[in-house]
Amino acid sequence: MAVEELFRRYLPLCIGLVGLVAGLSFLDVPTVGWGGFEKLAHLAAIVALSAVVMVVARYAIGPAVSSQLAGTEPGGSDPWMRQRIAPIVLTVGTLAITALSALLIIVFWQLGTVPGSNVIHDKLDTILMSIFTATLPVFATWVGTVLAFYFTNESFKQASEAALLAANPPNAHQAFASSRMVTYEKIAKIEADRAGVRTTLMSDVFSRFNDQTTRVIVFDKARSPVFVIRRKNIPADWIDEAGKLKAEAVTIDDYLKVGNNAADAVQFGFVPQGASVEQALRALKDSQSDDLFVTATGQKTDPVIGWLTNDRLK
Repeated sequence: MAVEELFRRYLPLCIGLVGLVAGLSFLDVPTVGWGGFEKLAHLAAIVALSAVVMVVARYAIGPAVSSQLAGTEPGGSDPWMRQRIAPIVLTVGTLAITALSALLIIVFWQLGTVPGSNVIHDKLDTILMSIFTATLPVFATWVGTVLAFYFTNESFKQASEAALLAANPPNAHQAFASSRMVTYEKIAKIEADRAGVRTTLMSDVFSRFNDQTTRVIVFDKARSPVFVIRRKNIPADWIDEAGKLKAEAVTIDDYLKVGNNAADAVQFGFVPQGASVEQALRALKDSQSDDLFVTATGQKTDPVIGWLTNDRLK
């Protein structure tokens, strides 16, 4: 805990205790026996005054210590002061009501014990009950006012935040990933029945490669991706010196049996159409691949709308 916080918390308590000790010293405790209305009244007054001094010191020192922190917040010290009004009012009001009630009880109790005051003595129970019924609504009003202030303020704050969030969504200023995708119609692809995909000739795949196209996507009839065939993963001995595929009888199944091609060909992710670029980058990282397919809801069972790569999301 910071020294400033310790100072703010415990210095007012020390001041209050010093005031209490100083007040008790005037009672001449060692030489005067306890008892009597005057002694009790003095003691109650000293305790009440010490409490008031402690409370005043607490809220007087608090702003001085926290002024630097409050000055860095939007709005300066005004919001900080509004937050302190409720506890100040509740604390001071409670102490005042308690002190006044205690004083009235002590006064009427003392008057009831004076010889010849039969009227007060006979009605002492009624008087005490009247004090209780008079102070309870006042205390309830204090508490209700503070609670109403707090919850009204919190409700207004939450409503304001909700309105600001609705007017300025978190992704309002972020680019949509779909704006950078290659649409399904422009993807270098092969469409085949899922059951017969592996028997597709690699010559059909190889014919779609060019200087800009380094991978071909194999889709089924429902427009769901099945395999990603990469030119760099085709064995060198399948290609002649002119750069053409000389092993025309090989199939996609043969391609998948080479090295790590089987795992690499199915390593891709999905993202919803309304995702931002940042969300798409996270999805690409989670999929641990270089290929991301855009669908309406981000589910792999939906037809593909477009295709994204790491280069397009940078």
